[in-house]
Amino acid sequence: SLIIFISTCASFFIPNVAKTISHDIDVIIDAGHGLPDGGAVANDGTTEADLNLAIAIMLNDLLEQNGLKCVMTRSTCDSIYSEGNNIHSKKISDIRNRVKISKEHPEALLVSIHMNTYPSEDVYGAQVFYNKNSDFSKSVASELQNAVNLNFQKENSKSIKQIPGNVYLFNHVPNDCVLIE
Repeated sequence: SLIIFISTCASFFIPNVAKTISHDIDVIIDAGHGLPDGGAVANDGTTEADLNLAIAIMLNDLLEQNGLKCVMTRSTCDSIYSEGNNIHSKKISDIRNRVKISKEHPEALLVSIHMNTYPSEDVYGAQVFYNKNSDFSKSVASELQNAVNLNFQKENSKSIKQIPGNVYLFNHVPNDCVLIE
């Protein structure tokens, strides 16, 4: 099912993003978290950071095979902090480095991949968020959510939402962004 999800995302990006933008980098793929911050943890011990990275690598490969120019915020299991003596300061450094990468490619679409965990089994399914109230971010988020709902999770009735204003990364980058949770 992970391959279906990646293919669904890629099938949207390839014809739509390539027509819309053409810069040094078309898409920044942000695999959320990274050691020492593994994010959410599944019952079997799988970390969000590992899943995010696996999805990001597959998406990057598919997009590049189809002519899009991509950069990944991280390509290993480690976060991208450059300073810090404790997990809190490392997380701050990591997010600032993600902002720096985004600012180096302000015209690129930023696609951030994360996972959520909920104590209730009634809450499930992918949801796509967008930053800014730009037509492009909102359109990308809408197309991705529709593709996921129709092709991957037919029982998913979630709709797109704007990224909350308190999420540091998305408030400090110039890019159009989508967040896939």
